[in-house]
Amino acid sequence: VRREAAVAATLWVLVAGVIGLYLVLFALSAAGRLARPVEEFTYGESWLLDGARRVARGEGLYAAPDQIPLMHIAYTPLYYAVVGGLQRLVGDPGYTVGRVVSLVATLAGATALAWSLNRLNARWSVGLLAAGLFLTQNLTALLWAPLHRVDPLALVRATRAMATDLKNQ
Repeated sequence: VRREAAVAATLWVLVAGVIGLYLVLFALSAAGRLARPVEEFTYGESWLLDGARRVARGEGLYAAPDQIPLMHIAYTPLYYAVVGGLQRLVGDPGYTVGRVVSLVATLAGATALAWSLNRLNARWSVGLLAAGLFLTQNLTALLWAPLHRVDPLALVRATRAMATDLKNQ
């Protein structure tokens, strides 16, 4: 029994160390992208920025289909409304506001995941492990969290809904 406990403790320390290294990489990646607010890092960031800027200026998100310029709005309006509303408050620093929204949404999703698993089994260690794995082993979260993308906000809405369902049980 003692040997099993020692092995389990060692494995937890090793896993925590690997996840910790990935979290450092995650933080450095986010800091590097936030430090370059006018550079597009992935295809589509500029489209989202254009839509958010329309909302920030008080224009309609969807342009008339028979007039130029035609707007490409590929996603539902929530992300544009959130980012555009924040851009109206803080100005238009390029991609920064959208990237911060995506990063905060990703971290909120990881928090909801940790809380949900703690709620299911009353062990924070399992919830923290899941959140750490989510942030470091899920390439979508790792790569897109610090980008001007709609996916993290959609993800946090889904994990929040799951957490709310668990809370109501």
